[in-house]
Amino acid sequence: MLERFISSALVMLLVACGPEPPEPPPEPPPGNTDSCKHGGEPKVTVGHGFSDYYAAPQLDVAQVEAGPQGGYHIWIGARVINLLQSGSLTELSASIEEEPIDGHRLVFTLEQDEGGYCKLYGLRLVIADSSAEVQPLLGRAIDVTVLIEDADGDVGVGERRFTLSSDILGDW
Repeated sequence: MLERFISSALVMLLVACGPEPPEPPPEPPPGNTDSCKHGGEPKVTVGHGFSDYYAAPQLDVAQVEAGPQGGYHIWIGARVINLLQSGSLTELSASIEEEPIDGHRLVFTLEQDEGGYCKLYGLRLVIADSSAEVQPLLGRAIDVTVLIEDADGDVGVGERRFTLSSDILGDW
């Protein structure tokens, strides 16, 4: 009986001394029903993103994949707050040692995420068109930029430096 009391007391003490709960997302302006835009500064955080958004530290390895039409790419994702969920224009660009890599612009609907954020994933960044072009890029740093402009004209920009993998997934 005493052991059960002590165990219960320790559990309550640990719970009471735990970390503070996260702050709730800011309240949206009156009349706003957008899940991603809450009235603050736009913020875009770049990470990995084949089938979901995954956070990535600077210089994290981005797996190079062989594409279905002969090119080579990496998958990018972004976590976003304070930009409209629908109708936003996303621009993906990159460079390796200041040599630009052609990106692309497209319209994506952001998916709701926790904490008042939204996310975007499945952004394929083509880094080379042939095996001869991709080989010298393997293992090098790549600077990736995701710029999102919403229909209100608000712009958020996120940047991340990745390290390209030293191997190629799916290269035949």
